[in-house]
Amino acid sequence: MSVFNFFLMLCLCSVCVVHAEILEIRLTVTNEDCIYCARSIAEELLRLPEVQDAKIYPFAGFGQVIWKKNAPFQSRLIFRTFAQTHFLLREINLQVQGVVTQTRGSTIIKSYPDNSVFYVSNRGDFGISTLKAGQTVRFKGIVSNIQGCNMVTVTELLPPIL
Repeated sequence: MSVFNFFLMLCLCSVCVVHAEILEIRLTVTNEDCIYCARSIAEELLRLPEVQDAKIYPFAGFGQVIWKKNAPFQSRLIFRTFAQTHFLLREINLQVQGVVTQTRGSTIIKSYPDNSVFYVSNRGDFGISTLKAGQTVRFKGIVSNIQGCNMVTVTELLPPIL
């Protein structure tokens, strides 16, 4: 099975972003049934300086976006791109690995080398409050954008990839 087919199966009804320590990002969208509109979304995504490549497969309901190395992930860029279309971006699901930092009672996960920052919104769930500063973690979660920050609700803690 090719890498493309593997991602095809993982990202059914989603848009995938693959990037360094950001292992997977899926966007749940609706109204994705027009090939010309999908091409337009891909072109808009390609205009973002952080995006290296974008392909949208409208009838399967997913696509793939390659994020440039060393470019911090910013969910607001993706939300803004979809806001300019008639498609509804329901949520951004991601899988990321990074290092835990804690500042003023907040749990923050930074992925390297891109310096993406994710503020954890559900510290009491999944044992997140027991994570130690400097610890490497991998998780799945749902990202929202609040005042330009990547807020993540962790849905599953996973073993780190070494």
